[in-house]
Amino acid sequence: MSSTGAGTRRRLATRSLAIRPRPGRPLNKKQQAFNRLVAAIERLRARLDADRRRFDAALVFHGQHVRPRVERVIATRKDLVRALRPFLDDRRLKRSDKQELRTMLAEQLGEVLRGHAELDDDLRALFEELQGASMAELEQEEMDEARAAMEDIFADMGLEVDLSDLHSGMSEEDVAVKAAAIFEDLRRQADEAQSRIPPGRRTSTRHIHEDERVRHLEELRKTNIGAIYRRLAKVLHPDLEPDPDSRQRKSALMQELTAAYASKDLHTLLKLELEWIHREESDQARMTDEKLEAYSQLLRDQVADLEAEAAALPYSPRYLPLVQEVGPFGISLQLDGETEARRLDEVAVSLSATLTHLKTERALQEVREAIQVHRRARQMPF
Repeated sequence: MSSTGAGTRRRLATRSLAIRPRPGRPLNKKQQAFNRLVAAIERLRARLDADRRRFDAALVFHGQHVRPRVERVIATRKDLVRALRPFLDDRRLKRSDKQELRTMLAEQLGEVLRGHAELDDDLRALFEELQGASMAELEQEEMDEARAAMEDIFADMGLEVDLSDLHSGMSEEDVAVKAAAIFEDLRRQADEAQSRIPPGRRTSTRHIHEDERVRHLEELRKTNIGAIYRRLAKVLHPDLEPDPDSRQRKSALMQELTAAYASKDLHTLLKLELEWIHREESDQARMTDEKLEAYSQLLRDQVADLEAEAAALPYSPRYLPLVQEVGPFGISLQLDGETEARRLDEVAVSLSATLTHLKTERALQEVREAIQVHRRARQMPF
């Protein structure tokens, strides 16, 4: 959203679209439904704006404070693996200890990969040796397992999702884009399922009248949106404004008006109308039930769109650096950067201390102690 559009929206947010009851005339059901939808849209938009600000702040902190620490930890892990590698051939270690050491090295290299870092040629060769397969084979196996699990989940939900283009060579950005596309496809399927007419012929008089009413409401919605747009265009058109400052302001508002009309954003159109044509509450109160129903249906569509946008926001490629993976599409974002920075500092200190000990005469004892600690940790029940 542009800064001009955001500023206009914040200003318009101070004037509510909600219909207020008048003395002796409480709101009817259609007016109450209209108010609920207006409140839902305003709540969802506020949530989206707050989430974007929170995610963007976390992204800035990540770039300035978290990512440098991640890179430091990754570099230290690589040095540690290289320092431990010779002990795989040390005859002073028992076979069982060497096997435990192999597991330790594989886990350390796995952490490097999870830190979105490439393995150097020597570490890549070691990782493939420890895993008994090439990187390409391991990546394809992981992707196949994830794809099969996701297909089973979607099938159980009765949804058709095309995952055939998922492959091991995809970049993280490509995976994030695919995840966003899946959300859009699921929303489309939900919309189609909701609008689908049940099987059977609709030949009764009641059904015929209902169909006619729906068609009439659809035409009314289109007519009302067009009418609002035309009224606002006359007021806001910058070419009709002689004052330079007012012309610039109206030019920005005209852009928002055009965008709102193109996306059928009735909520913004109505707020612009209230702001610039100065509609009074009595005008809202005089809206017919038929017009309210037409508006309400379009507002319901906007609520569904905003809910889908809010659900898909964490999957945006913009926030990829914050992603904590839980499977290929089940993700969360690392928003507590300060806690993560402290954790990474502790990890770096621990790894550096181990690396320092491996450069002393007690290196073998350090390796044996690390093996015992790792073995006990794996044997602990969870």
